[in-house]
Amino acid sequence: MFFAGAYWGPRPESAEVCAYKLANCLEGLSNAHPSLRTWFRTGRSKATARKGPIDIAAGELSRALKEGSNRRDADRSIIAELGFSLALWNGGEAPVGLAITCGAGSSVISEPNHLVLDLPDPDSNLSGCSLYEKDVAARMMKTMVEIWQPDYAIWSSYSIQTEQAETVDIPTAGWFTYVKPPWMLKRSTDAGVMTEEFAGGTLAILDVPPVKVASHEAASVRKMIYRSAE
Repeated sequence: MFFAGAYWGPRPESAEVCAYKLANCLEGLSNAHPSLRTWFRTGRSKATARKGPIDIAAGELSRALKEGSNRRDADRSIIAELGFSLALWNGGEAPVGLAITCGAGSSVISEPNHLVLDLPDPDSNLSGCSLYEKDVAARMMKTMVEIWQPDYAIWSSYSIQTEQAETVDIPTAGWFTYVKPPWMLKRSTDAGVMTEEFAGGTLAILDVPPVKVASHEAASVRKMIYRSAE
């Protein structure tokens, strides 16, 4: 199973600010691929979730994010430092899930904020498999990075991410890998790795189809990542 994820550290933001960014992100994703144009809130069943698409206007998203916030037992007030969460899916035959936690300022967790897209099977004959075309994937990744300004972002398989989990002090790498300061990415002399400066950081792309990315290739990109002294 593949995913595209963006991760960032403590960044206190209001539900309204998060909703504005999420609305822009969903608009950008919809421009990247038709299967990302309509979103539903997750439910206990597909029928429940398909009752109606969510309005991706910032006002509605703000209400939805607040509903997904952690609350105190005593007075049910929002615990702002833990941020706001929301889970969506596209309702399609080629299912895409979206999970976000944003606005969290707690330093208890190193990366309390994230946006993750769970992607459909790339080997299917469904329309969603075209999400794995390099140009489409690049637009998706750049939308996520430009709007959320994460510390790092990755497009990878969960199996490759798991293999890299033993070393947790460096961001994981995959087909697409983005880092920004304090994380840096060395320039590669490998013809199979393309790099470009983007949104204040560096984006590395392995020049192979995502389903062909081998563990050692992702590991080689990860070895290019280092933390700046500043």
